[in-house]
Amino acid sequence: MVRKRSLARQVAMKVLFQLSLVETDISEALEYFREDLSLAEDVVLFARELVDGTASHFEEIDKLLRGYLEKWDLDRIGNVEKAILRLATFELLYRSEIPPRVTINEAVEMSKEYSSVTAGKFINGVLDRVAKSRSSEKAV
Repeated sequence: MVRKRSLARQVAMKVLFQLSLVETDISEALEYFREDLSLAEDVVLFARELVDGTASHFEEIDKLLRGYLEKWDLDRIGNVEKAILRLATFELLYRSEIPPRVTINEAVEMSKEYSSVTAGKFINGVLDRVAKSRSSEKAV
């Protein structure tokens, strides 16, 4: 059984993926998933918070990710992996009530389900650098 927050993250990732391909009405996309998956209102609300927050910080998140990608160009990363990285980076930066380890684990699990095991290792490495950087900044 998938936990509610995990399900909301999956829905948010799918909407972010869709946004990376075509102009998408976020409300319509979330409504589609709500109906298709018979989602509870709290799942849709959390997914909405994640999508809206991530989308409103795309530029900042992408700039940050570019700094942590070693031997990779953000534009050459697959859209699934990019959606997962953006979503998790948003959580790491702006959702301090969520432990970084939870965010990273959720992102790795999503990548294993929707991409590949090797993508999971890649995503784990990038997000670990983001999290360590954020925690060292807070310690100063």
